Amino acid sequence: MTVIASTCWGKFILAAGSEAAAVWGRFDNQQPDFDLEHFLAWSMAAIVLAGILLILLRTQRRQQGNFTANSSRKLFGELCQAHALSPGERRMLKRLARTRSLSNPALLFVEPRFFNGRTLPKDSRIDMAEIERLRNQLFQHP
Repeated sequence: MTVIASTCWGKFILAAGSEAAAVWGRFDNQQPDFDLEHFLAWSMAAIVLAGILLILLRTQRRQQGNFTANSSRKLFGELCQAHALSPGERRMLKRLARTRSLSNPALLFVEPRFFNGRTLPKDSRIDMAEIERLRNQLFQHP
């Protein structure tokens, strides 16, 4: 005997009796089992899938430049773009920031003293003529 129940999710067939069990049951006539091993396996699969989705979302945000917090890296990129600096000039400014041990390379855009070649270490491989040209480009008065 079968009973049909109607709910907001649709119609479900509630199986009861030998006919329904023969159609909807397992082929080995045993009860389906879902034990701790199955639970752990499905849980691990869900965690791995969530981790992969999280990594993909973070990668996509980073590629789009959407940062969820204040980012010195994004600020530096926006300042370089606003000043129409070439990739080579950006690398030069990053190298200067590393040489000056600046935690935020965007400080180079507000402090002309960082462009002073006399205070740079002698072993730094920075082209002083290029640094002077960049300083003049960034801090010239209109």
